[in-house]
Amino acid sequence: MESDPEQPAATPERPKIRPLEAFPVVVENRQVVCLRDPQRISDQTLFVSRHAYFIISRFNGENSILDVQSDFARRFGEIIFRERILELIAQLDEACFLDNDRFRRRLDDLKSEYDSRPLRKACHAGTSYPAEPEALRSRLDEIFALHPPDGASPKNAAAAVAPHIDIAAGAAAYAAAYREISASDADTFVILGTAHSGSGDLFCVPEKDFETPLGAVLLDRDALESVRTKLGDAVHDGEFHHRAEHSVEFQTVFLSYLFGARRDFRILPVLCDSFHHMLAAGVEPRDVPEVKNLVEALLEILRSRPGRVCVIAGADLAHVGRRFGDDVAMTHVLLERVKREDLEMLERVEACDPAGFFASLAGDGDWRRICGFSAIYLMLNLLDGKRGRLLLYDQAVEQQAQSVVSFAALAYH
Repeated sequence: MESDPEQPAATPERPKIRPLEAFPVVVENRQVVCLRDPQRISDQTLFVSRHAYFIISRFNGENSILDVQSDFARRFGEIIFRERILELIAQLDEACFLDNDRFRRRLDDLKSEYDSRPLRKACHAGTSYPAEPEALRSRLDEIFALHPPDGASPKNAAAAVAPHIDIAAGAAAYAAAYREISASDADTFVILGTAHSGSGDLFCVPEKDFETPLGAVLLDRDALESVRTKLGDAVHDGEFHHRAEHSVEFQTVFLSYLFGARRDFRILPVLCDSFHHMLAAGVEPRDVPEVKNLVEALLEILRSRPGRVCVIAGADLAHVGRRFGDDVAMTHVLLERVKREDLEMLERVEACDPAGFFASLAGDGDWRRICGFSAIYLMLNLLDGKRGRLLLYDQAVEQQAQSVVSFAALAYH
């Protein structure tokens, strides 16, 4: 008989942990490890000790509880009782952090819910930005007012790099990028987003229109069909896995704010998975057939509608520090190094030089983990040598996690 989904699943003798985000944080003056689900199948967050984290790291589906006890004794010189491991397994099971029947039931439920919705839900409304329309308008009014332009009036942008970091942290860069985009005559915006929850494919082009508190943002169905013709139906297969992706969602919020009441517009969202394995192999992305085909499909759209399409790369830059696996402290020297090397890299981005951009990352092994690598690289291949301008560079430093994320705003005219 199938177990009651409301009851904890039977504890397996060889538990298997799902892929999770794990990073150190300080809670009540105690260093612990934070566990989160990058796919948002579970919305829970767990804080565990380093001893508990070691135990969890041994849950690979092959190690038995006895194996874990033995590994723990060898590592720490202490005995961990079976009951404590069972308690930890039950906690992980309750959070849907284990690869088991409870998780699969949860996954099936979420897929059914997603398929039943006519729109892709505004997943971060109410957390990253206000869910109420008037409150959202007021917040965005405030962002643009607090970060006024420092120069000439914005021009008609053919493309831009905007952040995808939390809107509060990146407010000045969002304002700088979208002030330029606000002057655009485009009626279609190609949004190249960074895929943080990979589906196993290099790209995903969602088929659902996007919900925002300011109204629905509709897809350009003709452009969508053009991409489908070039790349095939498989380009939509991973859509569910990106249902909580923020890198495109945040761009739709700003576009809806700027244009929703002014004119009809459409978007073509493209979620880009990591290109970092290409760096390791020394293969430039444009030599990979899937990348080449997507670039050709997007170029056909741009060429068939001259001046009517604007490309936006929703891309952050460096990810350095303990949250990302670096055993470093956020010193002034380190932050200045990150800034210096980011700005050197951005010179290639300003010059619309995709090969130079790739070479700048390959040259140092991308030690800064430029998470917008794929989105920026694709954008540069679409701009036919247009010269860009760096509008703003900034860093969000998280002292508690001893980490930094950098980001920038650029515009191409």
